Amino acid sequence: MPRFVQLLPAMAALLGCAPAPNGNASWLTQPTRDQHTSLFFPISTGRIHAIGAPAVHVAGTIECNSCHGTSDSFQAFDCLTCHTPTPTIPNHVQKNIGGFSYDSPSCYGCHPDGIGKGAVDHTRKFPITPGQIHATGAPAVHVAGTIQCTSCHASIADRAKVDCTICHNASDQSAKHSGLIGAEPNNAAPLWSGTGPLPAGETANCLLCHSNGTLQRVATHGQNPALPGGFLVARGNHFQSCEQCHTSRMTDPARMNPEIDFAAASCANCHTQALDLINTKHTTFSVNLTSPPATTATCLSCHPDGGTVANFQHPSFPVASGAVHALGAPAVHVSGTIGCASCHTPAANANGDYKKVDCTVCHTSDSIQPLHVAVSDVPASYPSPDTATFATTALCLRCHADSTVPASISTTHVPPAPAHTPFLVTVGAPHYQKACLGCHVASRTDKPWATDFTQPRHCTGCHTDPTTTANHLGSSWSGYPGTYSYNDAACISCHPAGDIGPFVHTNFPTAAADVHNSSVAGCTDCHTNTSTPNDITTISCIGCHNNGASSVDPGGVNSRHTTPAIPVNMAGYAFDNASCLKCHAGTIATPSWSNPLNLPLTQHSSLCFNVTTSSAHMVSRTNNGTPICFVCHNTMNTTTKPWGVNWALRQCAPCHTDGRTGSTCR
Repeated sequence: MPRFVQLLPAMAALLGCAPAPNGNASWLTQPTRDQHTSLFFPISTGRIHAIGAPAVHVAGTIECNSCHGTSDSFQAFDCLTCHTPTPTIPNHVQKNIGGFSYDSPSCYGCHPDGIGKGAVDHTRKFPITPGQIHATGAPAVHVAGTIQCTSCHASIADRAKVDCTICHNASDQSAKHSGLIGAEPNNAAPLWSGTGPLPAGETANCLLCHSNGTLQRVATHGQNPALPGGFLVARGNHFQSCEQCHTSRMTDPARMNPEIDFAAASCANCHTQALDLINTKHTTFSVNLTSPPATTATCLSCHPDGGTVANFQHPSFPVASGAVHALGAPAVHVSGTIGCASCHTPAANANGDYKKVDCTVCHTSDSIQPLHVAVSDVPASYPSPDTATFATTALCLRCHADSTVPASISTTHVPPAPAHTPFLVTVGAPHYQKACLGCHVASRTDKPWATDFTQPRHCTGCHTDPTTTANHLGSSWSGYPGTYSYNDAACISCHPAGDIGPFVHTNFPTAAADVHNSSVAGCTDCHTNTSTPNDITTISCIGCHNNGASSVDPGGVNSRHTTPAIPVNMAGYAFDNASCLKCHAGTIATPSWSNPLNLPLTQHSSLCFNVTTSSAHMVSRTNNGTPICFVCHNTMNTTTKPWGVNWALRQCAPCHTDGRTGSTCR
């Protein structure tokens, strides 16, 4: 019994190889030659490995045992008995076959049809010959080692599953495409981002643009002898994903994968009346896109580089190359580049007629306010986008209709702008932070919405009568260089710098550099009775220098004449106009006291003698009821300002009977 069992495998083997009645195949287990060809390996008549054909690399004919003779199972096979190391290995090395391995499974992986690949032209599928970017055997760039067949054909069992993302991973994809190729519509994932082999992985998208291993250079996109600048796609309005313009696809039979037809483009994929009101927009410029209907060819005939027409005129606002708002130039206050829609926003031009603009989209309140601190026209804050009335935009265009700054308050303005001289509007000037449009009221004839800054200024809009005439105290005042007249031309002739002008006020310092200049104190602030400006009794000092909350002296004027503001209390001080003028009439005329309105006691002590701690001359003392200041300085002015003390003169005799005269005032 055991011997019989042992004989069964041998009998089965003999039966399996016994000829079938028709002589084509073994009658028990062996498939027919045609079945073997279709299912496993080509051995039918006419094939290189046909059963019964003369063997090429060894003596005899090809039979089943030529491939399966070294194993007891037909599932195993042997290629190396016939295809010996020589010449097999040299043949593959000389042809620079990447990924070559001398073993039977590798042989079958590359030659499942039993045909040598020496005559196969891989160039039509993908260029891998020496000198090409993906040449087999060349050093790999993104991974270690050299480029082999398996670098792209990771699956030996299925060579059609090419995978670009093995080397070109997410990091490399982003480095090569981000900032050069625009995003998908609606912020969808970029076309160039992902992983995986054909047919469903990201490789399918790689081969859409790089099917033959070429790079579509963004920098030279669309360049030709007639258009050396090319069609700009790396920025501007056409910063889009490639397939948004190149919508057509084709399939090369040698490659079997879809690829973008870069020779064709379609403008209508984005530019239609339904999508962006393209017909209406062109009607504004007297261009009819409906008859005949616009095509990609007609679009490119006017816009070969994707920009505006070469002879495009935009007289209402400068947008040509080199202008601050040049089309295609980088935007300053927002990301991206300047295009038509930057100003003619979709919200402002829902009907697509380009008749409205919105400056506030880019020029927001936060960015504009610091640039207009010297004027009061711009609101402290305003909405962005603009309101339905476009009030803020209209205000912008009143002054900046030519995209320029009419006048510069700062000496470092960029771009350079003319200085606002001789009329001063800088910090401290009387017209600082006043409204530009209050003075400049005339409109331009070429742009009626804009202010004409070349026309005479309007003074009487703010300086109204009867107040202005009253402030000038009539036309007979001796300080006027001419006859007073209430009109704009007369105002400018006397006040070209916007200050008090050439008016001579000999009785009190009121020039621009003085504490009481006209921007601080107007004429009627001091002269309470304009009909009698020379009457000293009508001059008011304590209207401003008072002891209330509105006093120009912090803490009140009384505190300025007592401790601790000064070392000792001032004898003779009184809160009335006459007392103010007696001491502070601007009559100090000594070399050391540069401010004619102040009496610096500490300086008096160091230059003359001690008046704060010396018991004899302390300013808090009196002599027979007279404050000690007026005992030493007992002379009033005689020629001008007779209401004030002549502090340059001093007397010792009232107290010292020994004839001393004292030193000269320093």
